[in-house]
Amino acid sequence: MPDPAGAVHRRGPDGEPERVQAGGVPRLATLLDRARTDAGDADSLTVAAGDMIGGSPLLSAAFHDEPTVEALETLGLDVSSVGNHEFDEGPEELQRMVVGRRLPLAGRQRRQRAQGRHAAHVRHP
Repeated sequence: MPDPAGAVHRRGPDGEPERVQAGGVPRLATLLDRARTDAGDADSLTVAAGDMIGGSPLLSAAFHDEPTVEALETLGLDVSSVGNHEFDEGPEELQRMVVGRRLPLAGRQRRQRAQGRHAAHVRHP
């Protein structure tokens, strides 16, 4: 995919500068959207294996992982399991992230039909 989100320059194996496609979340979101379109939107899920928050970069951690969760929302994450890093700030903070930010955790969500909202029940292992 040429130039959708920019590029970086680095030294190649031969010591010469080379251009490498980069772009982080915007580039990955573009690629995921293309893959979903190719697969048929109803037939695909975007799944994470846990450790999506808590073990994130310092800049995200300084903002209680809100930037990371926003990135996951941008990517269209459908569901994630819970890794050990999701508990770095305790089960109460994980509960806040799941309910307040809609971090989709596998096996931990139930629909509250009366309020039309998702709720999560998080238990520390």
